[in-house]
Amino acid sequence: MDYFFSLFSRNREDFEITQHVRLRSDIENHLEEAEKQFAYFVKGIKDLNVADDYKLCLGGKSNFRYEAAKILPYKGSRSEKPIVFADLKDKILAQYKSKVVVAENCEADDDLGIYGAKNQAYFKKTGKYKYLLGYIDKDIKQIWSPSLFLNHKELGIQFITPFEAAHHFAYQVLKGDLSVDNIQGLPDLALETKEKYGLRKAVGCGEVAATTILSECKDIKSLFERVIECYQAYYSEPKEITEGVVYDWKDFLRENALLLWMMRKKDQRFDFFEDLCKPLEIKL
Repeated sequence: MDYFFSLFSRNREDFEITQHVRLRSDIENHLEEAEKQFAYFVKGIKDLNVADDYKLCLGGKSNFRYEAAKILPYKGSRSEKPIVFADLKDKILAQYKSKVVVAENCEADDDLGIYGAKNQAYFKKTGKYKYLLGYIDKDIKQIWSPSLFLNHKELGIQFITPFEAAHHFAYQVLKGDLSVDNIQGLPDLALETKEKYGLRKAVGCGEVAATTILSECKDIKSLFERVIECYQAYYSEPKEITEGVVYDWKDFLRENALLLWMMRKKDQRFDFFEDLCKPLEIKL
């Protein structure tokens, strides 16, 4: 009894507490149930009758972002995959192989971005769209293309404009995506920035701050001029991110934008300054 009293009287800080996934006890065959759920999900999309055919974009084994991320580990805050995830993926690849597009060294969303770019080119030539992007991840909102939020199909097909797409990307670069992909964005705003836009002096650049900063922008160029202004002000001095690696404001902005950008062409490595600022003729 003395042993157990000693063990349980220790402080919480003495232990490392980790979360792990587990199988539900009320399901007999978990893989079979997962297959049924996936088939039901696909059927729900097909039953909408909004397209003549469909493709399923799935993530592959690698993603360049893991190596590109230096500020924070990419997806470092993610929990474990479901226990049957790998087996289910193998089943999907076998059953739907003629319908599957597997992302290579990128994410499934990047493949959607490439389809979106094809959509844009086709629209410029014909005035019509060729593809409808079905998505779950909010990142797809940075692509101007007809799209369908698969978790809320009742919203119907959405037609995102070029300005709305650019606004969403600018918003992401300011706010980051810590909870999902562990992308920092701006960890805070300079005092001068908070005063200029009438923001509270609380730490961080959250939803309200990012929305407020971009609220008066009337064109795409001004959106990213605001982003640059905020990064320059906060990172007024270079900062060491790891031993021997020093970033200035351009480095922080370049990395965050690269991680958040959805590809528009295969193997693209987006550069905020070359691929966005230069065409927009933004002065640095």
